[in-house]
Amino acid sequence: MLFGSSSKKFVGIDFGTRSIKIVEIENSKGEANLVNYGQVVLDKEKDLLEEKYDGDYSNLLKKALGVLLKKMKLSSKKVSVAIPAFNGLVMVADFPIMTEEELAKAIKYESRKYIPASLDDVNVSWEIIKDSKSEEEGNNGKMKVLLVAAPKTEVQYYDALLKGTGLEVELLELETFSLARILSRNFKGENLMLVDVGAKTTNLVLMVNNSVRINRNIDVGGIDLTEAISDNMNISSKRAKEMKESGKNLFSGSLALKFPSVDYMISEMKRMIKLQGIGSLDNIIVAGGSSEMVGFLDYLQKQLNFPVEKADPMKYIKSKFKNKSGQLVGLDSSYCVAAGLAMHGIDDK
Repeated sequence: MLFGSSSKKFVGIDFGTRSIKIVEIENSKGEANLVNYGQVVLDKEKDLLEEKYDGDYSNLLKKALGVLLKKMKLSSKKVSVAIPAFNGLVMVADFPIMTEEELAKAIKYESRKYIPASLDDVNVSWEIIKDSKSEEEGNNGKMKVLLVAAPKTEVQYYDALLKGTGLEVELLELETFSLARILSRNFKGENLMLVDVGAKTTNLVLMVNNSVRINRNIDVGGIDLTEAISDNMNISSKRAKEMKESGKNLFSGSLALKFPSVDYMISEMKRMIKLQGIGSLDNIIVAGGSSEMVGFLDYLQKQLNFPVEKADPMKYIKSKFKNKSGQLVGLDSSYCVAAGLAMHGIDDK
């Protein structure tokens, strides 16, 4: 980890489909310290807003953000914001070995082959994949380049959400890279699969030699797990959510249920591994609230036969916060994207 010597605070904001999460960290004498964090759950916040929810999701987000910011009282006014993975495009393309200056010019023309939208409507960034030159020298002298595209309307959308808050967007990036920044920090050269299970979608990120190679966003998430419990046990959604959080293992033993959404995640992961042509993974790291579900990680490990662990952003960030018992507490795995965004400020110094 590279840190600057000066003390400065950095803020990451993750706008999820069911919640908004904010993390503020400080670079203090070469260490990343957690100074502020919080979240607002949109379903609960509907009842707390001054005006009745009118079905306008953007308006709900803006109002909920205002409620959260009032509670948190952030120190920094410059923030980093994540774009949902399903709103962007990540791919790897082969280019002849050339200088970065030559590549920048080539991408203006070649990117049209890979991006199914007018270049006037998207922002395109790129990065030469580490070691790809040496890897490909024996293969027609080509190198691999990571291309990332996101609609320009996303910039306008998040600027509008933050208007009137006093905050300024300093960085806007796909959540894929925020996730990779926080979860791959201690890995050097390994093959990793990052799995971020959100409420409605799951983001799958395959990394090879510390570089993102394949990104898939699939339409299954924590809500699907709750619905599977409800359908299998013929109980209400409310009761199913309680069962999901009960600490009982619903993946094996006498209570074992069928979870088609999880099997779909697994099939997509297998497909990505095959597509990349790698024989194995060194680790699968799972983030999101559903990673807390008892038996979930063990089920993934059994089906995929690779090591699986729960994401822990606090491996890399120190905390001063304590619970009622006096134990240090901090961010759980659902804060990985927001933490990864804030860590950009640390790494960039």
